[in-house]
Amino acid sequence: MSAGQLNLTIEQGASFLKIFTVKDHEGTPIDLTGFSLRGQIRETYSASSVIASFSFEIHEPLAGKFKMKLTPAQTAAIPVETAVSYKKTPTRYAYDVELVTDTGEVERLVEGIASISPEVTL
Repeated sequence: MSAGQLNLTIEQGASFLKIFTVKDHEGTPIDLTGFSLRGQIRETYSASSVIASFSFEIHEPLAGKFKMKLTPAQTAAIPVETAVSYKKTPTRYAYDVELVTDTGEVERLVEGIASISPEVTL
């Protein structure tokens, strides 16, 4: 299965939560029992340094559902470009999420651009 494309908007300084359902090519949810997930945000796809790492919670394994999260402290620490005018300009980064099966196989589930909306209130 090839990775899905999904662009995200993450608000700097706020909690981030996204719920996903993993399905096979026929649309049937995949049992995630015994699986793990990993995902990172980087400046570019080939950058060596990690901007942020998502945490994951498989909350309905038989239904293929998991939560992807960042804490307010994590989102506040993501660098953003400072706006010169009153117009907020999101900073864009690359991200992806991988599923690690109980046998150690790795499959990329989703990838895209994470746009970070700058925080005003501190």
